[in-house]
Amino acid sequence: MQQTNYIDNLLSLIRKATSQFHTVEAVKDQLAKQGYEELCWKNNWNLQKGGKYMVIHHGSSIFAFTIGSHFQEKESFRIAAAHGDFPGFRIKPNPEIVTEGYVQLNTEVYGGVNLASWLDRPLSIAGRVVLRSEDVFHPEVRLIDFKRPLLTIPNIAIHLQKEMNQGVELNRQTQMIPLLGKLAEGEKKEGYFANLLAEEMGVKAEDILEYELNVYNFEEGCLTGAKEEFISAPSLDNLTSVQALATAIIDADRTKGINCAIVYDHEEIGSRSKQGAQSTLIVTILKKIYAALGYSETAFSNAIMDSLLISADVSH
Repeated sequence: MQQTNYIDNLLSLIRKATSQFHTVEAVKDQLAKQGYEELCWKNNWNLQKGGKYMVIHHGSSIFAFTIGSHFQEKESFRIAAAHGDFPGFRIKPNPEIVTEGYVQLNTEVYGGVNLASWLDRPLSIAGRVVLRSEDVFHPEVRLIDFKRPLLTIPNIAIHLQKEMNQGVELNRQTQMIPLLGKLAEGEKKEGYFANLLAEEMGVKAEDILEYELNVYNFEEGCLTGAKEEFISAPSLDNLTSVQALATAIIDADRTKGINCAIVYDHEEIGSRSKQGAQSTLIVTILKKIYAALGYSETAFSNAIMDSLLISADVSH
């Protein structure tokens, strides 16, 4: 693959991956176009040598693997893992804060955020919404991306804070609250955001049971520099590694062993969730692969002894 294609694929992923759920969907689309078969966690797997497969967990982690066409017992795993979440802000339940008729959304900082870099930018909203359905045990789950600038976190004018250029510590709870809109005369703040969300999705506000929504930088990535040798884009931590893993497993031509590419969630907050890197996810999947190929747990343990795992993340 030519270098320009690598860059185009990365910028395309960044445009699409506006939440951890959209990251997984974007990777899934790349893999599906290359013939990867999606498997269900709770089913028995019928795996074939030379096969290409993927498994999605909780909508925000994805595990892709290929089985060598000449695979034999004891052949090792080659694994690389990255994370598909990124620093930002998550919208709280009942988030409306209204002052002098201006509507702000109460948020929580997610991950290691460079707060100053979020000021005075066009921001949008993306994530996952849970809707009421006929089956109370299986509510409807939809992804949403407003795909337009909805919010901004305005900076204060310098003549009102003359020491600004000397370095000012930003308060997460009072100075980093995104501005959404202004109430019309007589308009109520209750349900302001829920109604906006319902209108965007074409549903009733009362059918929205829960949501997990990100505020994200609406500005698209681009090439910079005299020879376009640099990339300026949001969420490079860690979508650069996510795209590298997707490209690597698609391009790999390994006739022996098992290749694995994993995109986890929640690295920014410790990876200890059920879809994070410290979960039992990887062990469960690798054991299922070996069992589906007809090998014993002892054979699996033997293969692990000669395997390799790379944790792929960006650094400065």
